Amino acid sequence: MRKFTAIIVPIFIFLSCGGGRIDPVETANSMEDLVKQTAYIEKSLRQKLPVEQYETLTYMLAKNYLQEEAWDKMVDLAASVYRRSDAGATALNFIALNLLEKDMYADNALLAAEKAVTLTRSPNPELKPEDLSEAAFQQRMKWRLSSYLDTYGWALWKNEKMEEAEKALEEAESFDEENTDVLVHLSKLRLQMGKPEQAYNSAVKAIIYGEEAANNLAKEAYLTLKQDDKNFDKTLKKSLDDLRAEQYKALIDNQLDIKAPDFTLIDINGDTVKLSDYGGKIVFLDFWATWCPPCRKELPILQSTVDRYKSQGVIFLAVSTDKEKEKVIPFIRENNYTFTVLYDDGAKRAYDVAGIPTLFIIDAQGIIRYKHIGFRPDVGDIWARQIEKLRER
Repeated sequence: MRKFTAIIVPIFIFLSCGGGRIDPVETANSMEDLVKQTAYIEKSLRQKLPVEQYETLTYMLAKNYLQEEAWDKMVDLAASVYRRSDAGATALNFIALNLLEKDMYADNALLAAEKAVTLTRSPNPELKPEDLSEAAFQQRMKWRLSSYLDTYGWALWKNEKMEEAEKALEEAESFDEENTDVLVHLSKLRLQMGKPEQAYNSAVKAIIYGEEAANNLAKEAYLTLKQDDKNFDKTLKKSLDDLRAEQYKALIDNQLDIKAPDFTLIDINGDTVKLSDYGGKIVFLDFWATWCPPCRKELPILQSTVDRYKSQGVIFLAVSTDKEKEKVIPFIRENNYTFTVLYDDGAKRAYDVAGIPTLFIIDAQGIIRYKHIGFRPDVGDIWARQIEKLRER
């Protein structure tokens, strides 16, 4: 799985009729509904549609074909989308990924994956959501390119192009070093290429970022190197400790120097909260949503950090990016969270948030010093070390 960052992929379109626009596409709740919906989308795609609608509808159609197990139709859709030069990367990557998982049409999967990468290297600006800043959109495209390069590398591998596959996966890692899908694929590929030491190192990185299944890959690489597993547990622990220490030093010492944009937001109690009111204090500013799986992993750790540091003057503000605001209060009460929860109203864009959770640590002078994107299991320990570092200032 990728590095536990939630990025919204648009699924539903709610638009008026006429002028190349289409009616709302509703959720299919049965196979009969699915068939009707598929026919409707197929008909809609015969129109000349705006780029963002085409991107969404081709992805929806690919998902429907998967549910129907209509593999030939999926391949035909990929061929149709392949001919466009301005959109369709989401559908092409989805199709390639599922063909590879089924171990079928490997050559078609390779063509689709390669085109998805090409489209994502130079994304159409019309695909940028209105609520994203330009910087956030470019960051999101880098994450997406990492995922699509991972699919492309896998497709090259399936087509027995090992060296090209390794290069694609290495590039994927360069765009998102915490993408555990990439690290696992690199480890497996390098084992097959007779590179056990590099395979071991990739597996260790994957474990650090929360992919426990990579333990088996690390052990397989170790056995290839040492011929027995007598000292494996001890060696792996040292490798993890060394890498974690190296990362922690960089995460603590490499501080940002960005003035935190001020904002005025409403909290769930109806009170007004202004960032500048907390001058002279360290502030945690977390962007999250109730529907976001990695946020659900991060928030309990945030609460533990609140319990540890709130009495010491550290401020904790959690900005909900939920569009369905009525879900926020029940979620907070159900989980007994005590940090201040705000409703977003432009702050996400002001802070160039590309995916959630994204957490900023702001120093007593109102300067952003640390930025955390996504979730990793040891994030609470990292936060604690960063707080102590800021207290030294």
